[in-house]
Amino acid sequence: MTIGVVVVAALIGAGVFALTNMLGSASPGGERTPEAVIEQFVQSANSADLLGVLEVLLPSEREVWLDAMKQAFIDGRRLQVLPPTADVDALRGAAIELATDGLTAEFVAPDIAALPVRGSVASAVTFAGYNPLGASPRLVEFRVAAVRRGARWFVSVWHTLAENLRSHSTRQLSWPATERSIAIGSPTPIDAVSRLLSAVGRFSIKDLIAVLDPVDAEVLQRVAPWFLDGTQQALDEVVRREGLNLRLSDPQFVATTKGNNSVVTFSGLQSVIKSNQLNVAVRDNCGIFTAYGQADTRECLGQTADTRDALVPELTRLGVAPAVIRAVLLFDDLRRALDGLQGIGVAVHNIGGQWYVHPSNTVVSLLLGVLANGTAQVAQTTADDLSALVALLRGGAVDPTDGPEGTATGATGALGPAGQPGTVDDYGRYTECLASPTFDLARTCMEQGIANGAFPRELVDGSFLVPECGWRGSRFEPSITRLSNEAYFRLARASATCMQERIDSGFLVAGQMPFELVRVECLNGWNPARMNATQSKEYLQCQLAG
Repeated sequence: MTIGVVVVAALIGAGVFALTNMLGSASPGGERTPEAVIEQFVQSANSADLLGVLEVLLPSEREVWLDAMKQAFIDGRRLQVLPPTADVDALRGAAIELATDGLTAEFVAPDIAALPVRGSVASAVTFAGYNPLGASPRLVEFRVAAVRRGARWFVSVWHTLAENLRSHSTRQLSWPATERSIAIGSPTPIDAVSRLLSAVGRFSIKDLIAVLDPVDAEVLQRVAPWFLDGTQQALDEVVRREGLNLRLSDPQFVATTKGNNSVVTFSGLQSVIKSNQLNVAVRDNCGIFTAYGQADTRECLGQTADTRDALVPELTRLGVAPAVIRAVLLFDDLRRALDGLQGIGVAVHNIGGQWYVHPSNTVVSLLLGVLANGTAQVAQTTADDLSALVALLRGGAVDPTDGPEGTATGATGALGPAGQPGTVDDYGRYTECLASPTFDLARTCMEQGIANGAFPRELVDGSFLVPECGWRGSRFEPSITRLSNEAYFRLARASATCMQERIDSGFLVAGQMPFELVRVECLNGWNPARMNATQSKEYLQCQLAG
């Protein structure tokens, strides 16, 4: 199945999660210096030798993906999403020319050294009609991270990804000490999965990361200070603004345990997702979609051959975002590929008497199950939906009903806007400023970003450009939500009038009006935090009518 082939390839080439709790191979492997092991990695990549690339990885990373990758090529050829000649031993059609330029590795931490790698990449290899590298050579420059284990050095996919994110960030980030861990174990496998679902339901990134295996998620938990506070604040803002609420209930858990490993499967899970605009209740692959002012629509994924085609216009009519629609379709692809399979669930691992969710084992078993059970038709549909969803999330304009020929305007290639892996786009740099802990720090960051061209001025919320209008929003002034209705409306109306004057003068554009001040008359004198359900619906309908 395409999603398995694409994701497994991406895991090796771009650096997604790798298992780190296995003991390693019988031979020591690795090299005595970081420069030597990175040079070996480069030579294997230039030869399009995937097995050679795997050989220089941390033994734990190599072992978890070696068999999975071999199986991915076998099933990829069977599903006709890979050419008949595609082989894990040699990625025929790839033209990779990388070099380290003889530089000395930089120690970014006592156990991590990074070395810049430059060159060009191109490929004639396609995955279900898509060419992730592109047929024309593209210049690339990225940093490869080597990790010390005892006296030996190994290339690490996950450390490499984190190092590139660190080096491309506009903030001054440094690798945290290895001793710090935020992992919290559970007494049983089922408790670990229950805590996982609870964290998802509360939109808590910290609690979600904490339930993960501290060895498997070593790097993620180590670099959490880089992003945790800002990302959680941004997520909290989206949740508050959109009125999001997620309730997961009635799961029936079954744990199959062997030694220190367990797989927890569950059935009967009911999901209820509420927002200011739409409510969705899902159970047994059937969803009831309700939009304010619209009649309910009920659609059961896979119930009939034309359900998929009928669902898209219904969700579009209800105002569901294109990216969400494509995510629903991708979920249906996976559901169909896994239909009838048994034993696919959440992998859980025991360390020191405590149980933790093991993301890598979970992903590997899911991928192998999807690959083994997939069909050529589902593979192609999945590839289309995955490609379109990625384009939408990266700022592209893709119609939810488009097939593989659909064009994603504004989307960038697999290597980032300038051929630089990990390059942060305009909006990413802007949100880094937005995640600052105070309004003044965020404003200073945005002024600097505008001055140095990190992002366009038109992207910045008007509250930062005209602070004299007196609106900082509930993100930076939580006390706003506690104001009386009269005080809130008075402040919002005055700030909106001030902002509109700046728009009329041409100093701002309409899109820079803070979202809380758009059509402020729709408030009807109320503080949104004090509205009941009926008032919230009326407020939203008034907003949409404008």
